[in-house]
Amino acid sequence: MSRKTSRPSVVSPPRSAVPADQREDRARENPGPVVGIGASAGGLEALSKLLRQLPADTGMAFVIVQHLDPQHKSRLRDLLAEVTQMPVLEAFDGLPVEPDQIYVIAPNTTLAMAGGKFRVSPRGEARGVHLPVDHFLKSLAEDRQARAIGVILSGTGTDGTLGVEEIKAAGGITFAQDEQSAAHAGMPLNAIRSGCIDMVLAPADMARELARIGRHPYVASARAAEPETVAEDRDYREILGRLQVAFKVDFGNYRDTTVRRRITRRMVLHSLGSLAEYVARLKDDRTELEALYHDILINVTSFFRDPDAFDAIRQRVLPAIMKNREPGTPLRIWVPGCSTGQEAYSLAIVVTEFLEETHRAPLPVQIFATDLSDTMSLQQARQGLYPGSIEVEVPAGRLNRFFSREDSHYRVSPSLRDMIVFARQNVAADPPYSRVDLISCRNLLIYLAPSLQKRVIPTFHYALNPGGFLVLGASETIGSFDVLFAAVDPPNRIYAKRATATRSYPYFLTERTVVAPGRSVAPTPAMSVADWQREADRVALARYAPPGVLVNENLDILQFRGQTGPFLAPAPGEPSHNLLKMAREGLFVGLRAALAESQQQGVPVHRQGIRVRTEAAEREIDLHVMPVKLPNAVERCYLISFAEPVHRTGPMPAAPASAAPAKPPGDELASLRLELASTREYLQSVIEQQDAANEELKASNEEILSSNEELQSTNEELESAKEELQSLNEELTTVNEQLQVRNAELVRLNDDMTNLLGSVNVPIVVFGSDLCVRRFTPPATKLLHLHASDVGRPASQIRLPVPTAGLEALLGEVIETVQMREHEVQDGAGHWYAFRVLPYRTADNRIDGAVLALEDIHAAKLAQSALRDARDYAQAIIETARDPLLVLDSELRVQLASRAFHRTFGQMPTDAQGHRLFELGNGQWNVPELHALLAQVLTESKPFEDYEVKATFDAIGRRTMLLNARRIVRNGEETGLILLALEDVTERTRVGEVQARLAEIVECSDDGIISTTLDDVITTWNAGAERIFGLRADEAISTPLARLMPSAQDNGEADVQARMRRGERIAHVETAITNREGRRVHLSVAISPLRNANGGVIGISRVVRDISESRRMQDELKAFAAGLAETDRRKNEFLAILAHELRNPLAPIRNALQILQQSGTRTPADRSAVDIMQRQMAQMVRLVDELLDVSRVSRGKIELRRGEVELNSLAHHAAEAARSECDAMRQELVVSVSPEPIYVDGDPVRLLQVIGNLLSNASKFTEGGGRIELRLEREGDDALVRVRDNGIGISQVQLPLIFDMFAQADNSLERTRSGLGIGLTLVKTLVEMHGGAVAAHSAGAGQGSEFVVRLPVLTEAQRSQPQRPKRPGHAESTAQGRRILVVDDNHDSADSLATLLRMLGHDVHIAYDGSRAVEDAAALLPDLILLDIGLPGLNGYEAARRIRAQRADGRYLLVALTGWSQAEDRRHSREAGFDAHLVKPVAIDDIGGLLARLSVDDAAASEEPDQDN
Repeated sequence: MSRKTSRPSVVSPPRSAVPADQREDRARENPGPVVGIGASAGGLEALSKLLRQLPADTGMAFVIVQHLDPQHKSRLRDLLAEVTQMPVLEAFDGLPVEPDQIYVIAPNTTLAMAGGKFRVSPRGEARGVHLPVDHFLKSLAEDRQARAIGVILSGTGTDGTLGVEEIKAAGGITFAQDEQSAAHAGMPLNAIRSGCIDMVLAPADMARELARIGRHPYVASARAAEPETVAEDRDYREILGRLQVAFKVDFGNYRDTTVRRRITRRMVLHSLGSLAEYVARLKDDRTELEALYHDILINVTSFFRDPDAFDAIRQRVLPAIMKNREPGTPLRIWVPGCSTGQEAYSLAIVVTEFLEETHRAPLPVQIFATDLSDTMSLQQARQGLYPGSIEVEVPAGRLNRFFSREDSHYRVSPSLRDMIVFARQNVAADPPYSRVDLISCRNLLIYLAPSLQKRVIPTFHYALNPGGFLVLGASETIGSFDVLFAAVDPPNRIYAKRATATRSYPYFLTERTVVAPGRSVAPTPAMSVADWQREADRVALARYAPPGVLVNENLDILQFRGQTGPFLAPAPGEPSHNLLKMAREGLFVGLRAALAESQQQGVPVHRQGIRVRTEAAEREIDLHVMPVKLPNAVERCYLISFAEPVHRTGPMPAAPASAAPAKPPGDELASLRLELASTREYLQSVIEQQDAANEELKASNEEILSSNEELQSTNEELESAKEELQSLNEELTTVNEQLQVRNAELVRLNDDMTNLLGSVNVPIVVFGSDLCVRRFTPPATKLLHLHASDVGRPASQIRLPVPTAGLEALLGEVIETVQMREHEVQDGAGHWYAFRVLPYRTADNRIDGAVLALEDIHAAKLAQSALRDARDYAQAIIETARDPLLVLDSELRVQLASRAFHRTFGQMPTDAQGHRLFELGNGQWNVPELHALLAQVLTESKPFEDYEVKATFDAIGRRTMLLNARRIVRNGEETGLILLALEDVTERTRVGEVQARLAEIVECSDDGIISTTLDDVITTWNAGAERIFGLRADEAISTPLARLMPSAQDNGEADVQARMRRGERIAHVETAITNREGRRVHLSVAISPLRNANGGVIGISRVVRDISESRRMQDELKAFAAGLAETDRRKNEFLAILAHELRNPLAPIRNALQILQQSGTRTPADRSAVDIMQRQMAQMVRLVDELLDVSRVSRGKIELRRGEVELNSLAHHAAEAARSECDAMRQELVVSVSPEPIYVDGDPVRLLQVIGNLLSNASKFTEGGGRIELRLEREGDDALVRVRDNGIGISQVQLPLIFDMFAQADNSLERTRSGLGIGLTLVKTLVEMHGGAVAAHSAGAGQGSEFVVRLPVLTEAQRSQPQRPKRPGHAESTAQGRRILVVDDNHDSADSLATLLRMLGHDVHIAYDGSRAVEDAAALLPDLILLDIGLPGLNGYEAARRIRAQRADGRYLLVALTGWSQAEDRRHSREAGFDAHLVKPVAIDDIGGLLARLSVDDAAASEEPDQDN
């Protein structure tokens, strides 16, 4: 029976998900199946095929462990998510495993499972190859047991093999990808060869099989097993019977759950739902019966499993065994259930190291390794060949010393192999090995039922020498057999053999019992003569020997001898075999004292007259305590005998009964005397007889005792002899079996060697270490003239046909240096040979002679010479070729590169020689399609030509190369070399592409492209020319062009031929023709010369374009543009007239409002009404101004009067202008201005308009009680003006359109905000004209908004020099009343303005037409004339000219007061002589400013005389 590996637990911490506690409880209650998938190189393709075919509801979790680069982030999860519907997650520490999900390992980590969760740990720098697949699959097997499924996909190496072995041992199912579908078959093939793979399939088939298995009840559910029916039990027993008949092994006493799990596992693999179906399959399928047998055996183990146990064996067990061992006595070790031998080899390594460390003399070591599986496990164990994955189990030092590398495997050294005998044995039925010092039976007992364990453990006790040790697995104990074994190292399950009274021999059958299927027969051991003798001894001892007991040092009874009931009785309470607890009343004190004395002094102790009280009477006994000690045993036992005293053999007399009726004294006295005398006589005779009898009995007893001892001694000797003979027979059988295997191997090896040497046509001579001929091949007979009688001849007597300098010395040198010697020699006839001498190595790597070989290389030398000549010839051709050439070997490495290659690509020879083609340069040749083509050249001898590669090369830039390749043929046979020719066709391709492009352009062009000779005879004619002229190419070619374009001569083509010969070009000539359809066609012709490669003019090219439609459209566009211009002019005139007409009625209204403001006799209601009208008046004026500004914007007529502007004061002015509007809405206006002045280059009026518009806009769209903030700050070289409000905000849809013309933030029908939607458009236009930018921000509707204006700041260097401050007092002097003439044909406007001015203290006169104005101006000589432009009769311009003509003193101001506000209107005013131009409705402050200006002029005039003086 084999055993499975115990595995180390894995640690790590958590994850929380949905309700984590519920998920974890559910996972513990019903752990679902988990599929562990291991893959490496080529695994992505296999994984994609597997997952693509898997349904999303298998109920299984899939964990993918791929070999990943630890230095790079993995995209495995993203790639797999594209091919499956299941969620793909990257496993992290503590993540619970859930069904119908895919988990992938993270890079640079080691993944494991424990308790239904992932345990992730860093990969670390562990020695040897990182084996993440094995690590995970081992933990999966331990966590999921029978619900673990292992899958090995494409990859290199051996990772995963140990893992699937563990899964199969736990009752799980294993898969491997088939070799045909695997890109790299190393991993799956290694797993298949281990014999632990259940199914070998392609990934797609594997997916379907997994889906089927996932629905099988054995895998899908974790419900408790239902009670077994009678039929199922009968089927189960029949299966066991068939196994016993086929393999002579009764599994009935193995653990029922393990066997049933293995049977159910096989049923899953074959899609069988009941035991009856499986029984039916076993009847006809011997292969399946063998598979079930090997499944039950669980062939899994490993090297140095539980290293602490091996350390304990080395430090405690082996020293104790070797302590009193006599020299030359072999060390015997038994390893039952050795499986594939790792445990036995591990023990052999430990023993070897121990003997070397303790410097002991060489000691024979015999290790008996047994197992039930002879065809698989023991065969592998005997070979001693293990996969490379044992690197993680065996330390590096031991691996190098005790193993040799063979490809991807390791083989144990011969010295280690020779220590161990592998044999088939059933530990439950076959006789054990005897005189064993150490038994290592680890993880075998856990698979045996308790009844079988009770037979096996005493067997181990019998097989061990006194002082021997038993080592069990971590999950095993000796149970109730503590009387047989004492615990030496409980944590490592190491026990020492206890000494017992008898060596109980386990009765095993020499012939295995065969049970028919369906029946159970209990074997009956055959009885021998020794058995009858043993029974006779037992009866005699029970009859004649005094009763007694055998106890150990703890006073526990080991054996009852005779009837001990009168002396010992079970004590009340817990059952106990302790002698003192069972002693009857009166016996305890004397017994304890005697035992204590015997234990202290080690001598027999006797106590007499000890009185013991029984149920019936009190008796007196003699007590004897005798120590018992076996040879070489540390423990001592004691034999206690309860003997009757010699003077009495019965109990003491009881009290006399009541006396009889009294007799007469005389008679009674005589009678009593007579009776007493007779009694005395009788008593005396009885005493004499008793004494004689006692003497005789004593003598007989002594004889019987002596005979009994002799019989017992003889019996024990016979029993020991029988045991030793039977054990020796078993050992001889094992050794014989081993020798037969070795003999078969030697015969086979000898046959192989004979056939090999006979088939090798090479003269070979083997010399021994004495330099004498040991063996030679048949060819050596002919060439070296050797005969069979030459075996044993010294090398000095061998005459070789080739010259050698001292053969004997050469052989000695090779043996001494262990180095091969080789050189080429020529015989007298000029024939060439390769002369080699190699050391002769034995299996244990000893040098035991030398091997001489002569290989005929004459043909190879001739071929080499021919090849050298051919190579030189080819080299010369390659070196002179202009195109780059490469010679590649079978691995596509560059063997030869031509000079042209190095010259073309700017590389040194060392850059290419020996490198793979795909590694040259920057990987320009690493093209998958080129890979495939070159592979076909090698495998199919299929050449290819003109394969195009476009790439960028370091030295020559972007190039297009054409590649041609074929296999090199030598002597009519293809070699493994490829000749690759490269041609740079970049220019040719470029020219071809240009020509093709030009041809396509010419053919697809709507223009006619015509080429002619220098005599204008047509040579080419494209499709465009066909459409224009209505002629096909065959009709036009060879026709003079003049016939088709007769009018061309009149339109500039008269001297075309002369100009073309001079190489000139004619960019554009227009002409007209009448085509074949009679339609008039207008043409535009471009003419250029055609040149040859040398630049000479050889023809003329004309590009003819039909511009008839273009001409028509141009005419229509001109007419349409004229119409648009007229419409725009009318629109502008309309807007100007509209503004004028709107301003005229506004002027008297404003005047009236200003009059009311000047009046002090008003009630609060009046003042409120005036404020309302004033605000509405300002709004009306703003709307009119914006309407006109829109017109200016559309025509680009806005002009800026730039200057140095301080934004700080400008911001305050704008805030003050907007404050009244904010106050009316109960809005808070907050102004925050930088403390440092900020200057910009701009128009102050327009910048004030920008800020004012933004503040007005903010107030308009902010509810009452809201907050508006104006901030001015500097950010780098920019000034930022921020206007922020908490109003209605701007939606994300409207935000990008907010600066568009007529855009409204509130478009609802019930909106209360007025406006035309052009204010922000003006803001954006004016800001951009100042070189700035404006942006709007809002979090959405109801979230407020912010407008940010960014303007470039003037640096200190850009700013102008500060002006000299004006003198104070003059500019503000307006106290003096002035004479003012108001001229307006609108009586209301004139009268209201006059009234307002009079209220300010001025002398005001009114004129209602132009003529009257001229007269009053001459008569009144006013200081200020406010003159309307649109007057009846004499207009304002003419009136102004006349007034200027009649008053030349210039000490007055002539001001235009009009509704016309366009720039053109202002220009007309200046030309007419006006000093200023005011637009209605005018504010009284504007007139005040003019009067202040007049006062300044008067003051300056008054100072001039003083200056002159």
